[in-house]
Amino acid sequence: MIIGVYLRLSDDDNDIRDFKQESNSISAQRNLINSYISNSHELCGSMVKEFCDDGYTGVNFKRPSVQKLFDEVRKGTVQCVIVKDLSRFGRNHIEVGDYLEQIFPLLNVRFIAINDNYDSINNIGTAGMETAFKNLMNENYSRDISMKVKSVKNIQKQKGLFIGNNAAYGYIAKDKKLIIDEPAAKVVRRIFEMADNGMRYFDIAQTLNKEGIPSRIDYLKGTSGIHFWSKAQISQIVHNKIYIGTYICNKNYTIAPRVRKFADESELIVFENHHEPIISKELFESVSRRFYKSCEKGIKKTSRGYDEFNRKVICGGCGKALHRNYSSIKDISKRTFYYKCNYITDDNCCLDKIFIEDLKLIVINMFETYMNIAISDFNSRKDDLNNRERTTKTNIEKINAQIEKLEKRKLIAYTEYKEKLLSKEKYLDKREKISNSIDKLKTEKEKLLADFIPSERFNPADNIITEYKNKKLTEKIIIDKFVKKIWIYSINRIEIDWNFDDIFSLK
Repeated sequence: MIIGVYLRLSDDDNDIRDFKQESNSISAQRNLINSYISNSHELCGSMVKEFCDDGYTGVNFKRPSVQKLFDEVRKGTVQCVIVKDLSRFGRNHIEVGDYLEQIFPLLNVRFIAINDNYDSINNIGTAGMETAFKNLMNENYSRDISMKVKSVKNIQKQKGLFIGNNAAYGYIAKDKKLIIDEPAAKVVRRIFEMADNGMRYFDIAQTLNKEGIPSRIDYLKGTSGIHFWSKAQISQIVHNKIYIGTYICNKNYTIAPRVRKFADESELIVFENHHEPIISKELFESVSRRFYKSCEKGIKKTSRGYDEFNRKVICGGCGKALHRNYSSIKDISKRTFYYKCNYITDDNCCLDKIFIEDLKLIVINMFETYMNIAISDFNSRKDDLNNRERTTKTNIEKINAQIEKLEKRKLIAYTEYKEKLLSKEKYLDKREKISNSIDKLKTEKEKLLADFIPSERFNPADNIITEYKNKKLTEKIIIDKFVKKIWIYSINRIEIDWNFDDIFSLK
Protein backbone atom coordinates (compact mmCIF):
# COMPACT_ATOMS: atom_id res chain seq x y z
CA MET A 1 0.00 0.00 0.00
CA ILE A 2 1.17 3.54 -0.83
CA ILE A 3 0.05 6.25 1.62
CA GLY A 4 -0.42 9.87 0.55
CA VAL A 5 0.35 12.16 3.49
CA TYR A 6 -1.16 15.63 3.03
CA LEU A 7 0.08 18.69 4.99
CA ARG A 8 -1.24 22.24 4.73
CA LEU A 9 -0.71 25.66 6.29
CA SER A 10 -2.86 28.60 5.23
CA ASP A 11 -2.07 32.20 4.32
CA ASP A 12 -3.96 33.30 7.43
CA ASP A 13 -1.74 31.08 9.58
CA ASN A 14 1.30 32.78 8.02
CA ASP A 15 -0.14 36.24 8.66
CA ILE A 16 -0.69 35.41 12.33
CA ARG A 17 2.55 33.56 13.03
CA ASP A 18 4.85 35.45 10.58
CA PHE A 19 6.75 32.30 9.52
CA LYS A 20 9.49 32.77 6.89
CA GLN A 21 10.66 29.18 6.44
CA GLU A 22 8.64 25.96 6.38
CA SER A 23 6.44 26.49 9.41
CA ASN A 24 6.60 24.60 12.69
CA SER A 25 2.95 23.70 12.10
CA ILE A 26 3.91 21.72 9.00
CA SER A 27 6.61 19.93 11.01
CA ALA A 28 4.10 19.19 13.77
CA GLN A 29 1.65 17.70 11.25
CA ARG A 30 4.40 15.57 9.71
CA ASN A 31 5.56 14.26 13.11
CA LEU A 32 1.99 13.42 14.20
CA ILE A 33 1.21 11.50 10.99
CA ASN A 34 4.55 9.63 10.95
CA SER A 35 3.97 8.59 14.57
CA TYR A 36 0.45 7.40 13.71
CA ILE A 37 1.73 5.29 10.80
CA SER A 38 4.58 3.82 12.88
CA ASN A 39 2.17 2.76 15.65
CA SER A 40 -0.34 1.14 13.28
CA HIS A 41 0.34 -2.56 12.55
CA GLU A 42 -1.76 -2.15 9.37
CA LEU A 43 0.08 0.88 7.97
CA CYS A 44 3.58 0.39 9.37
CA GLY A 45 6.10 -0.42 6.63
CA SER A 46 3.94 1.09 3.83
CA MET A 47 5.53 3.41 1.30
CA VAL A 48 4.77 7.08 2.10
CA LYS A 49 4.45 9.99 -0.38
CA GLU A 50 4.25 13.50 1.07
CA PHE A 51 2.20 16.34 -0.43
CA CYS A 52 2.62 19.77 1.21
CA ASP A 53 0.84 23.11 0.56
CA ASP A 54 2.51 25.71 2.79
CA GLY A 55 0.73 29.07 2.55
CA TYR A 56 -2.54 28.04 0.84
CA THR A 57 -6.11 28.59 1.97
CA GLY A 58 -8.34 25.60 2.68
CA VAL A 59 -11.55 27.14 1.35
CA ASN A 60 -11.05 25.47 -2.05
CA PHE A 61 -8.94 22.75 -3.69
CA LYS A 62 -6.99 25.09 -6.01
CA ARG A 63 -3.74 24.07 -4.35
CA PRO A 64 -0.78 22.64 -6.31
CA SER A 65 0.11 19.76 -3.98
CA VAL A 66 -3.45 18.65 -3.29
CA GLN A 67 -3.99 18.51 -7.06
CA LYS A 68 -0.87 16.33 -7.40
CA LEU A 69 -2.29 14.08 -4.67
CA PHE A 70 -5.60 13.79 -6.56
CA ASP A 71 -3.70 12.89 -9.76
CA GLU A 72 -1.92 10.06 -7.89
CA VAL A 73 -5.26 8.91 -6.45
CA ARG A 74 -6.88 8.83 -9.90
CA LYS A 75 -3.95 6.84 -11.30
CA GLY A 76 -4.36 4.34 -8.46
CA THR A 77 -0.80 4.86 -7.19
CA VAL A 78 -2.06 6.14 -3.81
CA GLN A 79 -4.49 3.88 -1.96
CA CYS A 80 -4.70 5.73 1.38
CA VAL A 81 -4.75 9.44 2.28
CA ILE A 82 -3.86 10.63 5.79
CA VAL A 83 -4.21 14.14 7.23
CA LYS A 84 -3.82 15.60 10.72
CA ASP A 85 -7.49 16.65 10.75
CA LEU A 86 -10.28 17.45 8.31
CA SER A 87 -9.52 21.20 8.39
CA ARG A 88 -6.04 20.51 6.92
CA PHE A 89 -7.66 18.69 3.98
CA GLY A 90 -10.16 21.48 3.33
CA ARG A 91 -12.54 23.99 4.90
CA ASN A 92 -15.34 23.87 2.33
CA HIS A 93 -17.77 21.33 3.77
CA ILE A 94 -19.47 20.62 0.42
CA GLU A 95 -16.26 19.85 -1.49
CA VAL A 96 -14.77 17.87 1.42
CA GLY A 97 -18.02 15.89 1.69
CA ASP A 98 -17.88 15.06 -2.04
CA TYR A 99 -14.43 13.52 -1.64
CA LEU A 100 -15.27 11.61 1.57
CA GLU A 101 -18.64 10.25 0.42
CA GLN A 102 -18.27 9.85 -3.35
CA ILE A 103 -14.86 10.23 -4.98
CA PHE A 104 -12.61 8.35 -2.51
CA PRO A 105 -15.08 5.44 -2.03
CA LEU A 106 -15.51 5.18 -5.82
CA LEU A 107 -11.74 4.91 -6.27
CA ASN A 108 -11.47 2.52 -3.29
CA VAL A 109 -9.18 4.94 -1.43
CA ARG A 110 -9.01 4.92 2.36
CA PHE A 111 -9.09 8.32 4.09
CA ILE A 112 -7.89 8.99 7.66
CA ALA A 113 -8.18 12.25 9.66
CA ILE A 114 -6.25 11.49 12.86
CA ASN A 115 -7.40 14.18 15.31
CA ASP A 116 -11.02 13.84 14.17
CA ASN A 117 -10.86 10.06 14.78
CA TYR A 118 -12.15 9.53 11.23
CA ASP A 119 -11.26 6.42 9.21
CA SER A 120 -13.29 5.67 6.08
CA ILE A 121 -12.96 1.91 6.75
CA ASN A 122 -15.22 2.44 9.78
CA ASN A 123 -17.53 4.86 7.95
CA ILE A 124 -18.60 2.89 4.87
CA GLY A 125 -21.23 4.63 2.74
CA THR A 126 -21.41 7.93 4.64
CA ALA A 127 -19.13 10.35 6.41
CA GLY A 128 -21.76 10.77 9.12
CA MET A 129 -23.48 13.81 10.63
CA GLU A 130 -20.63 14.43 13.09
CA THR A 131 -18.05 14.68 10.30
CA ALA A 132 -20.33 16.89 8.18
CA PHE A 133 -20.82 19.20 11.19
CA LYS A 134 -17.04 19.41 11.72
CA ASN A 135 -16.55 20.33 8.04
CA LEU A 136 -19.16 23.09 8.38
CA MET A 137 -17.45 24.40 11.54
CA ASN A 138 -14.06 24.35 9.76
CA GLU A 139 -15.48 26.42 6.91
CA ASN A 140 -16.97 28.97 9.31
CA TYR A 141 -13.70 29.11 11.26
CA SER A 142 -11.78 29.83 8.05
CA ARG A 143 -14.06 32.75 7.25
CA ASP A 144 -13.87 34.04 10.82
CA ILE A 145 -10.05 33.95 11.06
CA SER A 146 -9.73 35.55 7.60
CA MET A 147 -11.98 38.43 8.69
CA LYS A 148 -9.95 38.87 11.89
CA VAL A 149 -6.66 39.06 9.96
CA LYS A 150 -8.14 41.61 7.53
CA SER A 151 -9.54 43.62 10.44
CA VAL A 152 -6.11 43.78 12.14
CA LYS A 153 -4.46 44.86 8.87
CA ASN A 154 -7.10 47.55 8.25
CA ILE A 155 -6.53 49.02 11.73
CA GLN A 156 -2.77 49.09 11.04
CA LYS A 157 -3.39 50.80 7.68
CA GLN A 158 -5.58 53.49 9.28
CA LYS A 159 -2.79 54.18 11.80
CA GLY A 160 -0.24 54.57 8.99
CA LEU A 161 1.86 51.59 10.11
CA PHE A 162 3.95 49.90 7.41
CA ILE A 163 2.43 46.43 6.82
CA GLY A 164 4.20 45.35 3.63
CA ASN A 165 6.39 42.26 3.35
CA ASN A 166 9.45 44.20 2.09
CA ALA A 167 10.26 47.88 2.40
CA ALA A 168 10.98 49.80 -0.82
CA TYR A 169 14.62 49.86 -1.96
CA GLY A 170 16.34 52.59 0.05
CA TYR A 171 14.39 51.89 3.24
CA ILE A 172 14.26 49.21 5.92
CA ALA A 173 11.19 48.35 7.98
CA LYS A 174 11.64 48.35 11.76
CA ASP A 175 8.73 48.10 14.22
CA LYS A 176 6.36 48.78 11.29
CA LYS A 177 8.14 52.10 10.53
CA LEU A 178 10.26 53.05 7.51
CA ILE A 179 13.88 54.06 8.20
CA ILE A 180 16.39 55.20 5.53
CA ASP A 181 18.95 52.57 4.51
CA GLU A 182 21.79 54.92 3.57
CA PRO A 183 23.83 52.67 1.16
CA ALA A 184 20.74 51.98 -0.94
CA ALA A 185 19.43 55.54 -0.51
CA LYS A 186 22.61 56.90 -2.19
CA VAL A 187 21.82 54.78 -5.26
CA VAL A 188 18.22 56.02 -5.27
CA ARG A 189 19.36 59.67 -5.18
CA ARG A 190 21.75 59.03 -8.04
CA ILE A 191 19.02 57.36 -10.13
CA PHE A 192 16.77 60.43 -9.73
CA GLU A 193 19.64 62.78 -10.60
CA MET A 194 20.49 60.81 -13.76
CA ALA A 195 16.83 60.78 -14.77
CA ASP A 196 16.56 64.53 -14.14
CA ASN A 197 19.60 65.07 -16.40
CA GLY A 198 17.69 63.43 -19.27
CA MET A 199 19.12 59.90 -19.18
CA ARG A 200 16.80 57.17 -20.38
CA TYR A 201 15.81 54.40 -17.97
CA PHE A 202 17.68 51.84 -20.06
CA ASP A 203 20.87 53.94 -19.98
CA ILE A 204 20.58 54.41 -16.20
CA ALA A 205 20.26 50.64 -15.73
CA GLN A 206 23.25 50.00 -18.01
CA THR A 207 25.38 52.54 -16.08
CA LEU A 208 24.63 50.89 -12.73
CA ASN A 209 25.33 47.43 -14.18
CA LYS A 210 28.69 48.53 -15.65
CA GLU A 211 29.76 49.96 -12.30
CA GLY A 212 28.88 46.69 -10.55
CA ILE A 213 26.31 48.24 -8.23
CA PRO A 214 24.13 45.41 -6.80
CA SER A 215 20.65 45.47 -8.24
CA ARG A 216 17.62 46.11 -6.04
CA ILE A 217 16.82 42.37 -5.94
CA ASP A 218 20.41 41.33 -5.16
CA TYR A 219 20.70 44.00 -2.46
CA LEU A 220 17.50 42.87 -0.71
CA LYS A 221 18.51 39.20 -0.89
CA GLY A 222 22.13 39.82 0.09
CA THR A 223 23.48 38.32 -3.15
CA SER A 224 25.56 39.79 -5.96
CA GLY A 225 25.83 39.37 -9.73
CA ILE A 226 22.73 37.15 -9.98
CA HIS A 227 20.25 39.81 -11.09
CA PHE A 228 20.90 43.04 -12.99
CA TRP A 229 19.31 46.45 -13.09
CA SER A 230 16.56 46.70 -15.70
CA LYS A 231 14.57 49.48 -17.33
CA ALA A 232 11.46 48.32 -15.41
CA GLN A 233 13.22 48.57 -12.02
CA ILE A 234 14.41 52.12 -12.74
CA SER A 235 10.91 53.11 -13.86
CA GLN A 236 9.42 51.63 -10.69
CA ILE A 237 11.77 53.68 -8.50
CA VAL A 238 11.39 57.07 -10.21
CA HIS A 239 7.57 56.89 -10.05
CA ASN A 240 7.32 55.81 -6.41
CA LYS A 241 6.15 58.61 -4.10
CA ILE A 242 7.54 56.75 -1.10
CA TYR A 243 10.88 58.50 -1.77
CA ILE A 244 9.36 61.92 -0.98
CA GLY A 245 7.94 60.68 2.35
CA THR A 246 4.46 59.74 1.08
CA TYR A 247 3.09 56.33 2.08
CA ILE A 248 0.19 54.95 0.03
CA CYS A 249 -1.57 51.78 1.16
CA ASN A 250 -4.72 49.87 0.17
CA LYS A 251 -3.50 49.85 -3.46
CA ASN A 252 -5.11 46.45 -4.06
CA TYR A 253 -7.33 44.05 -2.16
CA THR A 254 -8.66 40.49 -2.31
CA ILE A 255 -12.01 39.96 -4.06
CA ALA A 256 -11.82 36.13 -4.10
CA PRO A 257 -9.34 33.48 -2.88
CA ARG A 258 -5.94 34.37 -4.45
CA VAL A 259 -7.58 37.01 -6.72
CA ARG A 260 -6.69 40.68 -6.16
CA LYS A 261 -8.08 43.89 -7.62
CA PHE A 262 -6.39 47.29 -7.97
CA ALA A 263 -8.14 49.97 -5.92
CA ASP A 264 -9.61 53.16 -7.40
CA GLU A 265 -7.94 56.44 -6.52
CA SER A 266 -10.77 57.25 -4.07
CA GLU A 267 -10.06 54.01 -2.14
CA LEU A 268 -6.36 54.74 -1.53
CA ILE A 269 -5.16 55.63 1.96
CA VAL A 270 -2.47 58.33 1.59
CA PHE A 271 -0.16 59.60 4.35
CA GLU A 272 1.83 62.73 3.49
CA ASN A 273 5.09 63.32 5.44
CA HIS A 274 4.80 59.77 6.75
CA HIS A 275 8.55 59.10 7.00
CA GLU A 276 11.88 60.75 6.22
CA PRO A 277 12.19 61.42 2.46
CA ILE A 278 15.23 60.37 0.43
CA ILE A 279 14.77 63.03 -2.29
CA SER A 280 13.06 66.41 -2.46
CA LYS A 281 9.57 66.89 -3.89
CA GLU A 282 11.04 69.35 -6.41
CA LEU A 283 13.38 66.69 -7.83
CA PHE A 284 10.55 64.11 -7.98
CA GLU A 285 8.24 66.52 -9.83
CA SER A 286 11.04 67.52 -12.23
CA VAL A 287 11.63 63.87 -13.18
CA SER A 288 7.86 63.32 -13.53
CA ARG A 289 7.56 66.27 -15.94
CA ARG A 290 10.38 64.85 -18.08
CA PHE A 291 8.64 61.48 -18.16
CA TYR A 292 5.30 62.89 -19.31
CA LYS A 293 6.96 64.93 -22.07
CA SER A 294 8.67 61.78 -23.28
CA CYS A 295 5.32 59.97 -23.21
CA GLU A 296 3.65 62.69 -25.29
CA LYS A 297 6.40 62.40 -27.94
CA GLY A 298 5.94 58.63 -27.97
CA ILE A 299 2.19 58.98 -28.46
CA LYS A 300 2.72 61.28 -31.47
CA LYS A 301 5.22 58.87 -33.03
CA THR A 302 2.90 55.87 -32.58
CA SER A 303 -0.26 57.58 -33.80
CA ARG A 304 -1.27 54.48 -35.72
CA GLY A 305 -2.90 53.13 -32.54
CA TYR A 306 -3.31 49.54 -31.37
CA ASP A 307 -2.75 46.84 -33.97
CA GLU A 308 -5.70 44.55 -33.30
CA PHE A 309 -4.31 41.63 -35.31
CA ASN A 310 -0.77 41.85 -33.87
CA ARG A 311 1.21 40.30 -36.76
CA LYS A 312 -1.41 37.61 -37.32
CA VAL A 313 -2.14 38.81 -40.88
CA ILE A 314 0.11 36.90 -43.32
CA CYS A 315 0.60 37.24 -47.07
CA GLY A 316 -0.58 34.02 -48.74
CA GLY A 317 2.09 34.38 -51.42
CA CYS A 318 5.41 35.07 -49.65
CA GLY A 319 4.36 34.02 -46.13
CA LYS A 320 5.51 37.28 -44.53
CA ALA A 321 3.46 39.45 -42.18
CA LEU A 322 1.48 42.16 -43.95
CA HIS A 323 2.33 45.72 -42.97
CA ARG A 324 -0.35 47.89 -41.43
CA ASN A 325 -0.50 51.23 -43.21
CA TYR A 326 -2.70 54.28 -42.86
CA SER A 327 -3.93 56.96 -45.22
CA SER A 328 -2.19 60.31 -45.21
CA ILE A 329 -5.04 62.29 -43.70
CA LYS A 330 -3.78 64.86 -41.19
CA ASP A 331 -6.68 64.27 -38.79
CA ILE A 332 -5.59 61.07 -36.99
CA SER A 333 -9.17 60.27 -35.89
CA LYS A 334 -10.24 60.01 -39.55
CA ARG A 335 -7.37 57.85 -40.82
CA THR A 336 -8.27 54.57 -42.46
CA PHE A 337 -5.98 51.63 -41.73
CA TYR A 338 -5.27 48.81 -44.15
CA TYR A 339 -2.92 45.84 -44.62
CA LYS A 340 -0.72 45.38 -47.65
CA CYS A 341 2.27 43.21 -48.62
CA ASN A 342 5.35 45.42 -48.86
CA TYR A 343 7.62 42.68 -50.21
CA ILE A 344 5.96 41.42 -53.46
CA THR A 345 8.54 38.63 -53.81
CA ASP A 346 6.10 36.11 -55.24
CA ASP A 347 3.60 36.13 -58.09
CA ASN A 348 0.90 35.12 -55.59
CA CYS A 349 1.62 37.98 -53.14
CA CYS A 350 -1.41 39.97 -52.02
CA LEU A 351 -1.54 43.17 -54.07
CA ASP A 352 -4.87 44.37 -52.64
CA LYS A 353 -5.34 46.82 -49.81
CA ILE A 354 -7.20 44.93 -47.08
CA PHE A 355 -8.97 47.57 -45.00
CA ILE A 356 -9.05 46.71 -41.31
CA GLU A 357 -12.78 47.27 -40.81
CA ASP A 358 -13.56 44.92 -43.71
CA LEU A 359 -11.17 42.33 -42.26
CA LYS A 360 -12.80 42.58 -38.83
CA LEU A 361 -16.23 42.03 -40.35
CA ILE A 362 -15.00 38.94 -42.25
CA VAL A 363 -13.36 37.49 -39.12
CA ILE A 364 -16.44 38.04 -36.91
CA ASN A 365 -18.82 36.52 -39.48
CA MET A 366 -16.58 33.48 -39.99
CA PHE A 367 -16.14 33.18 -36.20
CA GLU A 368 -19.89 32.94 -35.61
CA THR A 369 -20.20 30.26 -38.30
CA TYR A 370 -17.32 28.17 -36.97
CA MET A 371 -18.38 28.73 -33.34
CA ASN A 372 -21.85 27.29 -33.96
CA ILE A 373 -20.31 24.23 -35.63
CA ALA A 374 -17.78 23.80 -32.80
CA ILE A 375 -20.47 24.08 -30.09
CA SER A 376 -22.66 21.49 -31.79
CA ASP A 377 -19.74 19.06 -32.17
CA PHE A 378 -18.54 19.71 -28.60
CA ASN A 379 -21.97 19.09 -27.04
CA SER A 380 -22.31 15.83 -28.98
CA ARG A 381 -18.89 14.56 -27.81
CA LYS A 382 -19.57 15.81 -24.27
CA ASP A 383 -22.81 13.78 -24.05
CA ASP A 384 -20.97 10.72 -25.34
CA LEU A 385 -18.19 11.12 -22.76
CA ASN A 386 -20.70 11.67 -19.95
CA ASN A 387 -22.41 8.40 -20.87
CA ARG A 388 -19.05 6.60 -20.96
CA GLU A 389 -18.13 8.11 -17.60
CA ARG A 390 -21.37 6.89 -16.00
CA THR A 391 -20.73 3.40 -17.36
CA THR A 392 -17.13 3.53 -16.08
CA LYS A 393 -18.28 4.55 -12.60
CA THR A 394 -20.81 1.71 -12.51
CA ASN A 395 -18.18 -0.82 -13.62
CA ILE A 396 -15.67 0.45 -11.02
CA GLU A 397 -18.30 0.12 -8.29
CA LYS A 398 -18.96 -3.47 -9.37
CA ILE A 399 -15.22 -4.28 -9.35
CA ASN A 400 -14.81 -2.72 -5.89
CA ALA A 401 -17.69 -4.88 -4.63
CA GLN A 402 -16.08 -8.02 -6.14
CA ILE A 403 -12.70 -7.15 -4.59
CA GLU A 404 -14.37 -6.63 -1.22
CA LYS A 405 -16.03 -10.06 -1.44
CA LEU A 406 -12.74 -11.73 -2.38
CA GLU A 407 -10.95 -10.00 0.49
CA LYS A 408 -13.60 -11.38 2.84
CA ARG A 409 -13.14 -14.87 1.34
CA LYS A 410 -9.40 -14.57 1.91
CA LEU A 411 -10.05 -13.62 5.56
CA ILE A 412 -12.46 -16.57 5.96
CA ALA A 413 -9.85 -18.93 4.51
CA TYR A 414 -7.28 -17.60 6.98
CA THR A 415 -9.74 -18.10 9.86
CA GLU A 416 -10.44 -21.68 8.74
CA TYR A 417 -6.71 -22.34 8.55
CA LYS A 418 -6.17 -20.96 12.05
CA GLU A 419 -9.01 -23.13 13.35
CA LYS A 420 -7.40 -26.12 11.58
CA LEU A 421 -10.37 -26.60 9.29
CA LEU A 422 -7.99 -26.20 6.32
CA SER A 423 -4.54 -27.66 5.85
CA LYS A 424 -1.66 -25.29 5.19
CA GLU A 425 -1.34 -26.50 1.56
CA LYS A 426 -5.04 -25.99 0.82
CA TYR A 427 -5.01 -22.58 2.54
CA LEU A 428 -2.00 -21.37 0.54
CA ASP A 429 -3.52 -22.67 -2.69
CA LYS A 430 -6.84 -21.01 -1.93
CA ARG A 431 -5.16 -17.71 -0.95
CA GLU A 432 -3.10 -17.69 -4.16
CA LYS A 433 -6.18 -18.23 -6.35
CA ILE A 434 -8.08 -15.46 -4.54
CA SER A 435 -5.07 -13.08 -4.76
CA ASN A 436 -4.75 -13.76 -8.51
CA SER A 437 -8.44 -12.96 -8.96
CA ILE A 438 -8.02 -9.72 -6.99
CA ASP A 439 -4.97 -8.74 -9.09
CA LYS A 440 -6.93 -9.31 -12.31
CA LEU A 441 -9.78 -7.14 -11.02
CA LYS A 442 -7.34 -4.40 -9.99
CA THR A 443 -5.72 -4.48 -13.46
CA GLU A 444 -9.17 -4.17 -15.01
CA LYS A 445 -9.94 -1.29 -12.66
CA GLU A 446 -6.70 0.50 -13.59
CA LYS A 447 -7.65 0.31 -17.27
CA LEU A 448 -11.04 1.85 -16.48
CA LEU A 449 -9.44 4.57 -14.34
CA ALA A 450 -7.09 5.46 -17.21
CA ASP A 451 -10.18 6.56 -19.18
CA PHE A 452 -11.78 8.23 -16.16
CA ILE A 453 -11.51 12.00 -16.59
CA PRO A 454 -13.21 14.34 -14.07
CA SER A 455 -15.99 16.59 -15.30
CA GLU A 456 -13.78 19.70 -14.79
CA ARG A 457 -12.41 19.03 -18.29
CA PHE A 458 -15.59 20.62 -19.68
CA ASN A 459 -15.14 23.92 -17.78
CA PRO A 460 -12.94 25.92 -20.22
CA ALA A 461 -15.17 25.18 -23.21
CA ASP A 462 -18.39 25.59 -21.18
CA ASN A 463 -17.20 29.03 -20.02
CA ILE A 464 -16.46 30.11 -23.61
CA ILE A 465 -19.89 28.87 -24.76
CA THR A 466 -21.62 30.79 -21.94
CA GLU A 467 -19.72 33.99 -22.79
CA TYR A 468 -20.57 33.56 -26.48
CA LYS A 469 -24.28 33.04 -25.80
CA ASN A 470 -24.34 36.04 -23.44
CA LYS A 471 -22.54 38.12 -26.10
CA LYS A 472 -19.57 38.83 -23.81
CA LEU A 473 -16.93 37.92 -26.41
CA THR A 474 -15.70 41.26 -27.66
CA GLU A 475 -13.99 41.84 -30.99
CA LYS A 476 -10.59 41.99 -29.26
CA ILE A 477 -11.17 38.75 -27.29
CA ILE A 478 -12.22 36.91 -30.44
CA ILE A 479 -9.13 38.05 -32.38
CA ASP A 480 -6.69 37.47 -29.48
CA LYS A 481 -8.06 34.15 -28.26
CA PHE A 482 -9.45 32.36 -31.30
CA VAL A 483 -7.44 33.58 -34.30
CA LYS A 484 -4.04 31.95 -34.91
CA LYS A 485 -3.21 33.29 -38.38
CA ILE A 486 -5.03 35.00 -41.22
CA TRP A 487 -3.71 34.09 -44.68
CA ILE A 488 -4.58 36.69 -47.31
CA TYR A 489 -4.16 35.91 -51.00
CA SER A 490 -6.54 38.61 -52.27
CA ILE A 491 -9.62 40.53 -51.14
CA ASN A 492 -11.70 37.57 -52.34
CA ARG A 493 -9.56 34.80 -50.82
CA ILE A 494 -8.92 34.91 -47.08
CA GLU A 495 -8.18 31.82 -44.96
CA ILE A 496 -8.16 31.74 -41.15
CA ASP A 497 -6.42 29.30 -38.77
CA TRP A 498 -8.60 29.00 -35.64
CA ASN A 499 -7.92 27.85 -32.08
CA PHE A 500 -11.17 25.89 -31.84
CA ASP A 501 -9.50 22.46 -31.71
CA ASP A 502 -7.37 23.46 -28.70
CA ILE A 503 -10.25 25.04 -26.78
CA PHE A 504 -12.94 22.45 -27.44
CA SER A 505 -10.70 19.38 -27.22
CA LEU A 506 -11.88 16.76 -24.69
CA LYS A 507 -8.75 14.61 -24.88
